[in-house]
Amino acid sequence: MSELLKWLPWILVALIPGLLNLLVAFKQLADDCKFLPFFEPQKTPGVWIWAVVQLIFPCLLFWLTDSFYLQPEINFSLIGRALGFGLGFIAIMNARTETGFFTVDIKTFYTRLVRLAYDLIASQETARTAGFWVDVEQELLKKITDFTDGLNFLESYFKRDVSLLPEQVEDRLRKIDEARIKPLKSEQVKAIVALMDVRRMDLPSLLQRFGFSDEFMKKYFKQK
Repeated sequence: MSELLKWLPWILVALIPGLLNLLVAFKQLADDCKFLPFFEPQKTPGVWIWAVVQLIFPCLLFWLTDSFYLQPEINFSLIGRALGFGLGFIAIMNARTETGFFTVDIKTFYTRLVRLAYDLIASQETARTAGFWVDVEQELLKKITDFTDGLNFLESYFKRDVSLLPEQVEDRLRKIDEARIKPLKSEQVKAIVALMDVRRMDLPSLLQRFGFSDEFMKKYFKQK
């Protein structure tokens, strides 16, 4: 314990890149899992593995590249390097395009660890999520004849979502207008389902606006 306390100041500095990466990665995870209506991150083992990778991987790289084993002086310069390393890691390791800053092996190893966590999430969520969205389409196709209230709710929802950029709001409103005038009901339903990327907690309210039956709501949202 005394040895850990001795190293604690350097450990805290080394955590900075990992914390930055974890914050950004959480946004990506939320985007990737937005159509998983029953996803509970805190109850999903894959998420915990994912979080450890996102936190520890950049910390270890920074520890090694900045020679922390020599216990460098903790000053603004060291903290600045930690921040810079964290931002660089985010830009490079999470980028959509390949770069040459880190070796390919490191990037590949990091990517594989992240994909392993996503595989564990998928193994728990995919089947029940697929069944849910199939049932949503069937409910819209067979039992619901008027989509006006639901589309109006979506329009109002996206207009007031402060997390969206103006161009994102404009894109969603355009898709809502297109969904209103689809000539075939089957096409209209697919367009509506694609627009249901609301926050997980708001999904029951949205479905109720579309007139989903009490039976459907009780089946999938017993605790709502």
